[in-house]
Amino acid sequence: MVPVQAKAQDEVEREFRAFESQLDQSVRAIIPKRWNWNQQAEQVGMKEEYEFIYLYTSLLMHATPVSLTTDQKNLELKEVRMFLKYIHVRINDAVRMVEDFLTSHPAFVQ
Repeated sequence: MVPVQAKAQDEVEREFRAFESQLDQSVRAIIPKRWNWNQQAEQVGMKEEYEFIYLYTSLLMHATPVSLTTDQKNLELKEVRMFLKYIHVRINDAVRMVEDFLTSHPAFVQ
């Protein structure tokens, strides 16, 4: 490793250990040993968003030059599925927003 980067990495690690030593035990208990994005997204009610982002970035990562440069490409089945999932998530969000609004504004409910 380049000396400058090694020094910077050592400094970051020292700062992290100092930060960690100040954490209360109750906070340490909720920090997973190995971070799992899927599990964390599920715990906060964002599993559908995680799945969309995961699928989308996976498609970008495995894209071919042709699939990135053409403007007349037919969507592949997995791409259609990804966009339909995105639409489904956003429609559910809109429905929840309307339900929340109607709950907090009963005058609009006939």
